[in-house]
Amino acid sequence: MSCKLVLLTGISGFVAAHIAVQLLEAGYRVRGTVRSQKKADAIKQSPHFKPYLSQLEFAIIEDVATSDFSEAVKGVDAVFHTASPFNVTAKGNWETQFYNPAIKGTKNVIAAAAKESSIKNFLVTSSFAAVGTFSGDFPLNSKTYTENDWNEISWDDSLSTDAAAVAYCASKKWAEKAAYDFAKDNKVSFKVASFCPPMIFGPILHPIDKLDSLNESSGQLWQLVSGNSKEIPPTGFPAFTDVRVVARAHIAAYEKDAEGRFLIYSGPYDNQKVADFVRKEFLAIKVRFSAPSPIFLLADPFCHQIQERVPKGTPGEYVEKKPKAFKLDPSRGKTELGLQYPTFEQTFKDSVASLVDLEKQGL
Repeated sequence: MSCKLVLLTGISGFVAAHIAVQLLEAGYRVRGTVRSQKKADAIKQSPHFKPYLSQLEFAIIEDVATSDFSEAVKGVDAVFHTASPFNVTAKGNWETQFYNPAIKGTKNVIAAAAKESSIKNFLVTSSFAAVGTFSGDFPLNSKTYTENDWNEISWDDSLSTDAAAVAYCASKKWAEKAAYDFAKDNKVSFKVASFCPPMIFGPILHPIDKLDSLNESSGQLWQLVSGNSKEIPPTGFPAFTDVRVVARAHIAAYEKDAEGRFLIYSGPYDNQKVADFVRKEFLAIKVRFSAPSPIFLLADPFCHQIQERVPKGTPGEYVEKKPKAFKLDPSRGKTELGLQYPTFEQTFKDSVASLVDLEKQGL
């Protein structure tokens, strides 16, 4: 049982909430950054956080790129930096939407950390978006990606692209590189580690006001199972992992004093595979999340409703079955961090059950 204090940026986010709960369960004290007191109050009211309020404190950071982090980092043993925008349908100026909060935000946080002598580890939530290059034959390029791969987009192309998805991917690359470059150029005393997951699914722990305001991956899943999609939507990034493993990877790297990049990868997925699973699994089941989440029981009629509103598509037609489908190599995380992954079925069962529960709450 630890009583060390750590800083977690963007604690109200999908991944950050899981990191926070796992840290709190392990006995750590967590200082989370939020944009407003309203966000902090919502977290305090969450049933996932209520048992740990004595270990939890907040720092109001209105703008991760420009706000002063000197008080937020004071006395902490490590910084978990998760705050970064993810919206592949965004419109407008990419510097405002992505690059300032992602790149300048990372530089701002790590610069503050470098001035605090107590900090031993700086852990960055990056993305497979910073690893792969999504052009040419992708996703049928026969490539197995490792931690040595980087998205090949140039800075000029990052600025000139018309596609929000491309700008997001670029922002993750440049933000992750900014952390390592700062650490090297300034000879920081702490170790830097980063984590590069593809699409992240799993139960929702962070407070949300409505299902229309879900994080990107959960939002895409909700579109599929809610009946809003009349056809199977295309799968942009046919690779996934479980949010609970992403959270565990951050904490394990901190506890093991690890550094460098880690690919976090459960396996291939696409929307047709998810639809097939949901239509079969949600006929009549009882679903239980992994602790500390509550038990959710889905009555048979509601399960049939879920099955009926998920489009049928072309059952069995998956990207992973096609020749030359890409892969990721997560062996470093398994070997060095001891990561273990739930099955495809468990991750998506828990994901859909979580969404269904939110729907039943009227959100």
